Amino acid sequence: MFKTNEYFDGKVEKWKIDQFIEAESPNEQKRLKNRFEVSKKLKDIPDRRWWLTIRGMSPELRASEIWSRWQQATPEKKQQLKEVMNKIPGIKTKGRFYNAINELGIDDELKEILKPPAKKSTKRKGFFSSGKDSTY
Repeated sequence: MFKTNEYFDGKVEKWKIDQFIEAESPNEQKRLKNRFEVSKKLKDIPDRRWWLTIRGMSPELRASEIWSRWQQATPEKKQQLKEVMNKIPGIKTKGRFYNAINELGIDDELKEILKPPAKKSTKRKGFFSSGKDSTY
């Protein structure tokens, strides 16, 4: 098995990773491909291992870990956390994660960063409309 960082360090070629993934079951292939794509997004972020670790945690534990790190961070590190948090899929999830944030007593600055993204309205012409745009 290859470690993703071996690919990023130039020790393993992409075709070897593809070959390894293709030898797995279809469900495992999907999981491994997704993991590799996420790893590519995280390649250059600071403290990559920590982010990968918390990404796999339960929503409650992930919220607690983020809050703990935030409390210990300098203003510069807080800015870095904010930037990285918005880049990584699977960090800010709905439901239990946001419930945990509220229960932890997280400060307003971090709550604002962690809040769910606002839903976007979709404007399109309805099939049975009078030709005016409808918001769904």
